[in-house]
Amino acid sequence: MLMGVAAFWVGLFMAVHQFPADYDWRYMTVSSLLDSARDPAGYLFARGGIVLCGLFGLASSWLIARCRSSGADAGPWGARILSVGFLCMACCALFPQRLLRVPKGHEMLALAAFFALCIGMVRLTFVAAGYSLRACQVRSLLPLYATLIAGLPVLPILLTGISQAYVARAFPHLSWTAWRERGVPIYLCFPFWQWLTCVLFSAILTSLGTSAWDTSLAARALSGTNAMSAGGSAADEPA
Repeated sequence: MLMGVAAFWVGLFMAVHQFPADYDWRYMTVSSLLDSARDPAGYLFARGGIVLCGLFGLASSWLIARCRSSGADAGPWGARILSVGFLCMACCALFPQRLLRVPKGHEMLALAAFFALCIGMVRLTFVAAGYSLRACQVRSLLPLYATLIAGLPVLPILLTGISQAYVARAFPHLSWTAWRERGVPIYLCFPFWQWLTCVLFSAILTSLGTSAWDTSLAARALSGTNAMSAGGSAADEPA
């Protein structure tokens, strides 16, 4: 998962570096870096980073799903939904709208990737938080704490919806390209929340990938210890 997150941000950084104008992330969306017309020298870096992130994410989701077979319930259906999100992410960057036969196909893939990733992360974060809280012996309020932690991926989405609802009501004729010229605060701008969501999702995915790897190693070690103990017990039995 960490390699996918790294590929995502390296690709976007290279695309920003090649952007022909001054790129202000607070007022410019991520999709600006994927547009061959707006970023002709760097859009391939952005698309390549997103495709690699999707492929590495698919592999990591498979690893998380396999943790169940290793003796640790890691919420396999959450991992499957996460893998769907990564697949849609890779397809969204790999196939531009002109190659898709479905109208608004690019936007549909982007929305599918976004919601699948969000649902998968909420489920897996809830399970991971539950394991951590059980280890700390916090059992009385475990469902409440786990729910609050799992709600982290939803928080920027909720705030984005609130800010954009206010903008639609207070500035009904405001164009997305006129935010900076009109002096709109950054906390009301969609690109600001989009980039913030990317940062938060990256942190959560990195944490999930690390915890899944640690859980898998611990499960294998426990399985090996149990096997050795069983073998030692059999050897100690009198013939």
